[in-house]
Amino acid sequence: MASQGNKRLALIGDATLRLVLYECGYEDEASIRDMRNAQNTRATNENLAQIGFSLGLDVYIQLNPSAQGIIPGRLMATTMEAIIGAVYLDSNKDIMVIRRLIVNLRVMAV
Repeated sequence: MASQGNKRLALIGDATLRLVLYECGYEDEASIRDMRNAQNTRATNENLAQIGFSLGLDVYIQLNPSAQGIIPGRLMATTMEAIIGAVYLDSNKDIMVIRRLIVNLRVMAV
């Protein structure tokens, strides 16, 4: 299999993030509209990229030399999703760990 970087972890992280956001909305008895709105604001590439840059994660990303030192927002969003996915798998799929993580990453407020 060709190297895919952390894209597989990012898929797991994206799904896990969305699950947690839906669960929290369900527990808060949010409307379906509000639950979807949370997905459409918090789990977006733009939001995840902004958070990743604000946390300074860009210094940890290894770029292809052709990128000329520029980290695209999509790459930062994928990095954030990959972190969530890695923590989910490393925590033995403990969703409560992910809840704490996304609060600490400022993706979701308490």
